Amino acid sequence: MKKSNYPILGLLTLTACLPAQNLDYKNLRQNVYQNPKPVILKIGTFTDKRREHPNAALFLDPQYGGDGLCRNDADSYKSMDIPATVAAAFSEHLRYRQAFSGVLGPQDKGPADFELNGELFAFFGEQGQSTRQNISSQLGAVGALTGAGTGSTAKIEIVFRNLTLLNKKNGKNQKLGPVEYKFLGDLAIDSRCFYIFRHMEDHMTLAFNLLEGELLKNIK
Repeated sequence: MKKSNYPILGLLTLTACLPAQNLDYKNLRQNVYQNPKPVILKIGTFTDKRREHPNAALFLDPQYGGDGLCRNDADSYKSMDIPATVAAAFSEHLRYRQAFSGVLGPQDKGPADFELNGELFAFFGEQGQSTRQNISSQLGAVGALTGAGTGSTAKIEIVFRNLTLLNKKNGKNQKLGPVEYKFLGDLAIDSRCFYIFRHMEDHMTLAFNLLEGELLKNIK
């Protein structure tokens, strides 16, 4: 098994696969724009390039335990198409934020002024287990109180690259800079590695803010 470049923060070995996990958009109650750009934006496809990431095997090959880290591994998402789900979630994000007068998702039909396409290079998160939380989870209601509020260091990386913005009116395809969201810090944890999937949803929204900013900067 390929070793992680991240610090080993826990010693618990997971012995069973997690139930299928969801990947849902959370708006985090962010503010919305008062003056949307008067264009219709089509969100195209994000080609899956996660396998090219140097730590890909830790997340994309089924594995549990070993180094004691919780990861949003591909096996826990079961048969979900992560890039397609992320693209659809980004469409929902832009609609919520009202950054543009109209937003078409990957499956939507209709005329658009611009179309965004690109690659999803990283959608990875890992977090150390907490011995305290693990012990607390075995103590029932009393343990839930002693384990409340515990956390551990998490590392989250979401990267979009080779982004292109097609102007549907003049046919020009503009290259955009890569959008890299990286987080390293303490986050709440649980004893069964569920929280890392919820953290990915929260931080996906923050990564979307960066991608949204890149679009707003380049759509005139």
